[in-house]
Formats: sequence, structure tokens, C-alpha cells
Amino acid sequence: MSIEHILAPVDFSVPSGHAFQAAARLAETFDAKLTLLHALDEPDDRGTVEASLKTFLDTWAQPGTHCETELVDGPSAQAIAERAALGIDLLVCGTHGRTGLERVVLGSFAEKLVRLVPCPVWVVRPGEWTTHPRRILHPTDFSKASAAALQWAVYLASGFGASLHLTHVLSRPSYHLGEDEALEREYEKARVQALEAMGKLGDDRLSISTSVHVGFPAKKIVELATDEEFDLIVCGTHGRTGKEHELLGSVAERVVRVAPCAVLTVRHGSKA
Repeated sequence: MSIEHILAPVDFSVPSGHAFQAAARLAETFDAKLTLLHALDEPDDRGTVEASLKTFLDTWAQPGTHCETELVDGPSAQAIAERAALGIDLLVCGTHGRTGLERVVLGSFAEKLVRLVPCPVWVVRPGEWTTHPRRILHPTDFSKASAAALQWAVYLASGFGASLHLTHVLSRPSYHLGEDEALEREYEKARVQALEAMGKLGDDRLSISTSVHVGFPAKKIVELATDEEFDLIVCGTHGRTGKEHELLGSVAERVVRVAPCAVLTVRHGSKA
């Protein structure tokens, strides 16, 4: 596993500035290449945009930050997703953290990227970036997407020297904790998988804990992250689009929307 190339899409806003700084720190931590990307929704004057990129770097880049810059044409989310499909290991973006009617009307660019981008997406909330996460939360539903996210959670926990907590949320309130033996076996299987992944990394220092909760998954995950002060949530996403997405939605997108900390979403098939 390795993170070799990080993509940081920016729109010159303050949230994208925070995300760029986070991407630069991640690139330094994992010795990865960093590319700053701006998508041209309209046929803007490239000279003006290039000047804006320089101003952005002058404002947000820390001394010693090394990155390349790129401009792509097309609808932003789709253009960024297409670029991310070309050899990018991790995409880091910001979110404005909109809520209520504003979010319903404007939507969330970060949520669109979570749906469309093939590689893992690290969403940074303004003012919530922790240079080195110490407590990582991985919610699992035992799906293939969760299994892929688990690999990333273990990889990052090892890289940052962080503790890892695995949690599962029972969405049916009629369940009582401890009654479903089959679930307990599945949960133990997930924990064993985490330990095996840890062993492959040759790191026996990781602290791994588990818990089971009852309630609405996204709500419980956010409550746990808030109450226990986790620095990073690593969750899987099925990457549903179209009618399937309209009907089923995405726990990952809901978590991204209101999480108190950074969120890394991992689609099934993503590799580190």
C-alpha cells in the first residue's frame, strides 16, 4: 500500500485553501507527489485563472511546499473525477459545511465528488484539520466497500501512529445489543481482518477497539465521532448514482455533510 500522488482540486475559496494545506501535509507525510487542480466550468480566460492560481499558492502554500498545477475544462465535478481516474491515489477537497435550505438548494460539491471520484476522497472541514490524526473511526456494514475502507483505515492508523475504532450501527431499533450471535461473529471477523491487515504492514503497535450501536447509521456515526472526539472517519461508499442513489442515498455522503472532523470515503475497488 502507498499514497504516491495526491490531487487537490481548488476553487480559490477559503475551504479549498484549508484543504490544499491538508493535502500538502499529507503529501509530506507520505512522501507523495501533489497536484493542485482547477476545473474551468466556463470558457474563462486562462491567463486570468493562471494568475489566480499563483495568488492562491502565494496565500496558502507553506514554505517548502512543492506542487504542480493543472487546469482542466468541463463541468467541475465530472472533470475532476476524470482527472482523478488517471493515476491519482487520493483526492483531498474542502467543504463549505452548508446546512438547511442552503444545502438543499446548492447541494454539496464534496458530496458530488464522493459519488463520482474513483479513488478515496478526503474531505476537510474548515478549521477541523488535524495534522496527525490520533483517533480514527471506521464504521462498517460488512460490505465490500467497508472492507476496502478498512484497509485504508489500518494503513492510515499505522502511518500516523493512531488508534483505530471499528463500529457497527444496527439500523433496526428492535435489535438488542448482544442478541444477534451471527452479527457478533461478523463483527469479530471484521476485527480479525483489521489485525491481519495490520500484520501485513509489519506494525504490531496499533490499538484496535470495537463497538456496536443502535439507531440511524449516519446520525450515530456522527454522534460517536463528536462525543469521542475522533480526528478522522474512514468509511466505505458504494458510489451509487442516478435513480439508485436518489432512492437509497449514501450514509457516507450524510456523514460528510455534518461530521465534526475530516472524513475519508473509500469506494469498493479503491486501492492504497
